[in-house]
Amino acid sequence: MIPTYFAGFNWILPPALTSVPPEQLIIRTVNDLEYTTMNPDYLSEREIGFWSTPDQCWATPLPCTPFLTHDDIKLRDPKQGIGGGFIRNDQP
Repeated sequence: MIPTYFAGFNWILPPALTSVPPEQLIIRTVNDLEYTTMNPDYLSEREIGFWSTPDQCWATPLPCTPFLTHDDIKLRDPKQGIGGGFIRNDQP
């Protein structure tokens, strides 16, 4: 007999990440970098009963950050996007 807490659990593939409702997202821009962050005034209850907090991006498209630690960053090469990396704005 399978315990109930394993019912529906897939041992090969992990469960899909929780998607965030669009009204919980805020799109911001710093220098030439557009990023997504969470709306701190919004809480949503996920299917499993936990509360989603503003520090979780889940399956939100990148770049997403709950806390932007530096406001002087920019894309190293805007043509490559985030794949090109980041630099501080005061660097050449």
